[in-house]
Amino acid sequence: MIPKSIQFKILAFFAVLYGLYSASEGSGAGKKFAELEKGGVNVPGILETAKTRRSTRRSTDYTVVASYTLQTGEKRKTEFEVTSDFLQSRTNGDGMTGMITDPNVEIRYLPAKPGLAMIVGGSLNNSSKFWTGLGIAAAGLIGLVYMFIYDPFAD
Repeated sequence: MIPKSIQFKILAFFAVLYGLYSASEGSGAGKKFAELEKGGVNVPGILETAKTRRSTRRSTDYTVVASYTLQTGEKRKTEFEVTSDFLQSRTNGDGMTGMITDPNVEIRYLPAKPGLAMIVGGSLNNSSKFWTGLGIAAAGLIGLVYMFIYDPFAD
């Protein structure tokens, strides 16, 4: 059996790694939204499908597929992660079985990077993960330092 002090150190180490990963993901999302706000172009789009998928017991992912035409004339079909409020306002059910009742949306994309797009007022902004991730990483780091300085599980 692994000693409790080692178990705690391993847990704290993984908390630091997970926190840094989440912070990195949140930072990227924040930069994406800032870029789109600064230089994005809005075009009309149509929602084609909507899905709800339970990823864990407490977490549910909401996605839609939207088609739109870039200013260059190129047609695109993209899957977007959206908020639950947005999905519920556009369907007559829970997203898994509901039909799309309001398919018209506005898509914002970057002309220089057409793959970078969002649904105006609906796309999920994960930039809050930055601060949450930093908090988890800091808690894990404090736990690691504490365990190396003062080991409460030592015999």
